[in-house]
Amino acid sequence: MTKNDLTKDGCHCSEKEIAEQKGKESSKEKSTVYLANDGVSATPEENEDGSWKVIIRTKVEGEITEDTRVIKLVQMILNPKGKTLSVGGKLIDKNELQEKGKTVATMEIKGGESPLKQEEKEGCFKVRTQLSVNGELTETKETEFLF
Repeated sequence: MTKNDLTKDGCHCSEKEIAEQKGKESSKEKSTVYLANDGVSATPEENEDGSWKVIIRTKVEGEITEDTRVIKLVQMILNPKGKTLSVGGKLIDKNELQEKGKTVATMEIKGGESPLKQEEKEGCFKVRTQLSVNGELTETKETEFLF
């Protein structure tokens, strides 16, 4: 037996054969779902009662595979100091994404008293968007906006 012969599952295989097998095993299709470039926009609105809401539109693109079960967005509104003011979550329609290759999710996150009335109004607010596929966090993106 030479050093190029290795034992795998009781068989003698060359390094090349083992490498080919590993390549086949690792080439299982993974979903390639991602947040589009410039795909997150935030529009803050103040309600008549002084409370606020932020309308967030998020463009998700990509291809899904038969292994793709759940695509989820979690979005947080952060004040200029980085404190989380509000959180929302939404499941993405994987059928629409599969048919069109893209989908736009609209989420309304409601808050309490308008941040404009708080001391921390100096600077940009942020929407932190987290995309998860099958429970695994795949991408995080922050988008700045002003009230």
